[in-house]
Amino acid sequence: MLQNSPLYAYIPAKDVRRARKFYEGKLGFKAKQEVAGGVVYEFGGGTACFLYPTPNAGTSRASQAFWQVEDIEREVAELKSRGVKFEEYDLPE
Repeated sequence: MLQNSPLYAYIPAKDVRRARKFYEGKLGFKAKQEVAGGVVYEFGGGTACFLYPTPNAGTSRASQAFWQVEDIEREVAELKSRGVKFEEYDLPE
């Protein structure tokens, strides 16, 4: 059944080389495998994502993926120290 199988995210990129600099340099991802002009990154719990080239990248206004972490403040601080900029919204909670 699909409910019991791992789910993998697809992350579109117009410029895979530029995107890799961000994901690997800023977020610290480690490439597992290069496939069809893109790259696979593995994560905890047997999950992964595929960063792939497409001219349609950047057209979605929806979230692409999310992580459930133990200490969000620590993760945000680590990412900020690597130069990642966050958008902040004035929303409840």
